[in-house]
Amino acid sequence: MGLTIDTSILVDFFTKKHAERYEKSRELLKVAEGKSVYCPKLISAEILGVLVRYNIKLANLGYGFVLKNFNLIGEDDIFDAVLEICKNTGSRAVDGYFIATAKLTNSALITNDRTMANNAKKAGIEAYYLIEEFDEAIEKLKKL
Repeated sequence: MGLTIDTSILVDFFTKKHAERYEKSRELLKVAEGKSVYCPKLISAEILGVLVRYNIKLANLGYGFVLKNFNLIGEDDIFDAVLEICKNTGSRAVDGYFIATAKLTNSALITNDRTMANNAKKAGIEAYYLIEEFDEAIEKLKKL
């Protein structure tokens, strides 16, 4: 079993915009170091698209972090599962990619997006809304 991390965790970590969210994301990434972390390949575009709004150096840093630390699941391997997730939960398409990744890799999903966490739970995925379920998420991660 592994872990799927949503883009929102990385955005909170790299932007440091909200102190509490930054600290929780930082601690999560620290505990996740060396563990199997899965993400849809789409995270590469998402992290670049969000962080470039701050500056290009930050965007490149985030992108490099993703490539170095995460196992990326390609479109061909995930798309049918994304369609099924969206149909069964009504989730946003981009959220469907992360939920499907967690499903296909038998991973727990950790996100700072309440809607994504709720839709993942609807899909039968173990999911944590880090902002409110920090202790539970960290405990789960330490057991991996």
